[in-house]
Amino acid sequence: MNKLARKDQPKRMGPRPLMLHMNTAMLAYQSLRILWPNLADGKIPFQPELQASAQKLRAQTENLSGADRNQLLQNLDEKILKNLNDFWEGVLRYQAHDYTRPKTKAKIIWKSGGAKLFDYGANKKDAPVIFLIPSLVNRYYILDLMPGRSFAHYLRAQGFRPIILDWGSPQKRERTFDIDSYTRLMLQSFDAMRRKIKGAKPAILGYCMGGVFALALAQNRPKDYSNLTLIATPWDFQDHYAELGKIDFYIERILPQFQKLGQIPVDLIQSMFFDLDPMLVVRKFQKLGSSEPA
Repeated sequence: MNKLARKDQPKRMGPRPLMLHMNTAMLAYQSLRILWPNLADGKIPFQPELQASAQKLRAQTENLSGADRNQLLQNLDEKILKNLNDFWEGVLRYQAHDYTRPKTKAKIIWKSGGAKLFDYGANKKDAPVIFLIPSLVNRYYILDLMPGRSFAHYLRAQGFRPIILDWGSPQKRERTFDIDSYTRLMLQSFDAMRRKIKGAKPAILGYCMGGVFALALAQNRPKDYSNLTLIATPWDFQDHYAELGKIDFYIERILPQFQKLGQIPVDLIQSMFFDLDPMLVVRKFQKLGSSEPA
């Protein structure tokens, strides 16, 4: 029997990369305790958007007596410890949770390499078709999470016929793909759907990066769709050159190391999202850890 197949083994890893999030939580909260005297005395500069809050904090603490200041530090220590405990409790709950996503009931109507089209059907004949395009970094089931939490099934209940493009895991062929290749793959999937689905023109809906692909689809097939919907889609990249520059800095140095793999490891991708808000995952798992168990 495999020694790793024990009941106390976590059912899933994460949040990934776990050590990055653990170290961030420890450093953030421990540094708050160490830096507190300088923060309270105004010796550390704040970002402009935090200046008002910083001034309010100083006004509330500058006249505290010695005993009150000690009590404040004790309360701060207790809060830091609680936050760290809540974070770790949230991680353990996530890893040990027995949820397994049920198998998708949608029908596969097209396949090419690792990519597929899932047809969720309709409750009535001649229901309008919606072609759903998720992001490349998401699994298709970001739009079909679980029973009762499924965008695809919600659309079906509203009288539509959802068809989702599943980009799939990169196969040998896809590991050489660039953006142009994925755009052509998307066009092929759309054309295949049009051949199989007779009737009115389908609507197109793109989520996140899938919205950028949806725009490309709409431009390349202007007469073949009825309307276009974009959800959480980036569109004005010029305002984010500084952030993109930081990512380029990492990619130029790290990417050559992964060329032989043909794909970027998930931990590296998650690290890039981490850079947008380093405490986002910490706060999320703190909330999970402090909540009442379901």
